[in-house]
Amino acid sequence: GDSELHVEVDSSRGIPIVRSSGVAPEWRTEIIAAIGVDETGELEFGSVRSVLLSRLGRLFVADLSLTRVSEFDSLGSFVRHIGRKGSGPGEYLSPYSIATFHDSIALFDPYGSRISLFDVSGKWARQWTVAMNTGGQAVRLYRAPPDEFWAYATRINSSGVERVFVRYVGDGPRDTVSAHATAAVRPSGVTCVVPRGISFYPDPFGGRSMAVPLPSGEVALATSTEYRIAILAPSGDTTRIIERPVEPARVSDEDWQAEEALWREWSDRIVAEKCDRDQL
Repeated sequence: GDSELHVEVDSSRGIPIVRSSGVAPEWRTEIIAAIGVDETGELEFGSVRSVLLSRLGRLFVADLSLTRVSEFDSLGSFVRHIGRKGSGPGEYLSPYSIATFHDSIALFDPYGSRISLFDVSGKWARQWTVAMNTGGQAVRLYRAPPDEFWAYATRINSSGVERVFVRYVGDGPRDTVSAHATAAVRPSGVTCVVPRGISFYPDPFGGRSMAVPLPSGEVALATSTEYRIAILAPSGDTTRIIERPVEPARVSDEDWQAEEALWREWSDRIVAEKCDRDQL
């Protein structure tokens, strides 16, 4: 019937387009363990930036505001803190993201300009220097099973700033692929020049582009306002598309007015020399 999931592949346009319709299976979640605050303070979190479950059954949590990485066993019991705050070997300034690397743990520290490796006992093993980086969710490590990972990076070349993903294998960084970006359906926010730099107000209803590197060296590209994923080859050519018809979400007048009130509060608070837009 119409309630069943249907998947069709259309290759008439030269590339496979996978379309699904009907009711998709629902994800079901089950709580295995909960980690919270205890009297010792060892389980207290400030701002969790990355969580990783290793193939050995250990859970690692990178806490950006407390500047520490915690390790827990498969039952959620605290084991140890990995490394510590600082600038020396085995230390970090911004524990941003974690990935498995064989049986070791790779920690991305973009403010400290390094990727560090810690062995199965939590001891520092080695590190690679990377360019300093800041940003949102894109600035992280991407797992590429079984024993590789990708790191988001920016580099300067003759055409300006290029955003790439760098593949790391056993002996360090290897090849790169472009972190392809596309224009969002709407501008992603309001950018204002202020006395000490740039201030940015995100558009609460605008689309955001997301790029994720795949183990194959391809890049999956999506926009948050559409159910459509394009798979791009390292050359930038589209190799296949996965999509599903979904009714666009509607924004109520109440939600729009609430966001406009927050926008006006923000714009009245900052001292802007120039903004690229004056309204949402």
